[in-house]
Amino acid sequence: MRTWRKVHSTLLESSRFSQLSDGAATLYFLLLVAQDDTGFYPWEPTKVRRLTISRGWSSEQTESFAQEIVTVGLATQTDGGLLLYRGKEMNGRLRQDVEPMEYPRNPNVNATSTLRQ
Repeated sequence: MRTWRKVHSTLLESSRFSQLSDGAATLYFLLLVAQDDTGFYPWEPTKVRRLTISRGWSSEQTESFAQEIVTVGLATQTDGGLLLYRGKEMNGRLRQDVEPMEYPRNPNVNATSTLRQ
């Protein structure tokens, strides 16, 4: 994960974002911070726990919040993780002296069911 990520003020005016519950909105902001340079975050138990450890959510709650994010169109499930809508674009172009940061992907995993295994 990068040291910092951009958050655009237009998010607060987004009709998609306004449909999220407070828990899903919080998870979305955590995903914004933790995403790789392509807007992807792997949905595997260890990574999800690390991301949400300060929240005290159960696995079922976390999965439900993730599903909300997907349902409103702020992310899609792909390659064993969540790909944030316009995540790569909103991250901006990388400087040439910065090594790209990308999480490994697993196309054989259904992103929001991983935590129950």
